[in-house]
Amino acid sequence: MLLTSTTPSPVDFTVSSTADTVMGVLYFTCMFISIPGNFLILAYFRGRRKDLATWLYILTAFNDTLITVMGVVVGISFVNHRRPTLFNSHVLCFGWAFTYHNIQKLSVFLIATLSLSRTFMLVFPLCRVNKRAVLRSVGVFVTFILSYETLLTALGWQHPVYNSDDVYCYMEINEAHPHYIHINRLDNTSYLILLALPLLIVIVSCVVSTACIMRLDVATATTATGPPPSNTSPAQMRRRASMTIVILTGVYIVFNLPLLLNYIFWNVTTEVYTYPGPIYGSHPIMYFYAWNFTEVLSMSLNAALNPVVLLSRVRNFRAFIVSKDYRAAPQSAAPRISAARNMCTLGQGVVTAPRSAMI
Repeated sequence: MLLTSTTPSPVDFTVSSTADTVMGVLYFTCMFISIPGNFLILAYFRGRRKDLATWLYILTAFNDTLITVMGVVVGISFVNHRRPTLFNSHVLCFGWAFTYHNIQKLSVFLIATLSLSRTFMLVFPLCRVNKRAVLRSVGVFVTFILSYETLLTALGWQHPVYNSDDVYCYMEINEAHPHYIHINRLDNTSYLILLALPLLIVIVSCVVSTACIMRLDVATATTATGPPPSNTSPAQMRRRASMTIVILTGVYIVFNLPLLLNYIFWNVTTEVYTYPGPIYGSHPIMYFYAWNFTEVLSMSLNAALNPVVLLSRVRNFRAFIVSKDYRAAPQSAAPRISAARNMCTLGQGVVTAPRSAMI
């Protein structure tokens, strides 16, 4: 007997065994790329100067590793004909649902923080973001989302459910609760806000950062009188580091914008129609794969692609891997900026012009 509740399918669509096999293979492919790649990222940044960007890269790599490992559990169910398999354990189903949806929210918050901090440095080059204040905000965010999920669970308002149509576990609001409609609406709205607001920040930040980099390139080309700066000059390294973050941000948008659109469709469906409604009930792909692809597989693909982007963009990272010395990464020579130069205030306290984070 299953220890996990299952939700019956309200439609008569037929599952494609070929498509399920492809989904399972994709999850395992992500595992073989993402886990070694993100471990290398963790090893590389462990030996770097611990500025804000370094800490955010470390947290993102650790979060991506968790996302990939949890995606493998879903992949196992796909290749096992959508049976719960490991999700058959109530403890694992609850742990998976509780953990995954929190690290999913943390993922978009981290990339928003990384992108926004780099945009601030591009717009205000003589300032730097207060590292401690930003890292505290990450801690506050983690505390908030964990407290929210814990409260709903402790009050008995939600419980874990394995859905063979979606092939993963999630926390479902208890329909027997007298205020089910209001609690469910609150939960859907809060989830949409926690995904939409950071993702909108990511999109705007990515556009502004790209515009700043293009403007600096034009200004440099217009005012340059001597030979072009080398790729190892501080200015070029800062530009390359900023462009790397823009690319990582763009990749994140590509893989996570469908999730935001899916949650908008879901809120429209639950408010206007009865699920699956005309959106999810229109085609077997929408019904059987829209949720899994946008909520789980896309994040695993993103986690697998991040190490590839860093490998192609960061020369020191490639040298670190080739050296096969994973105990400590070499420190980059950051330019010294006199403390007597302009100072600016952001967040808590006064911060001076930075030694720019160069990866």
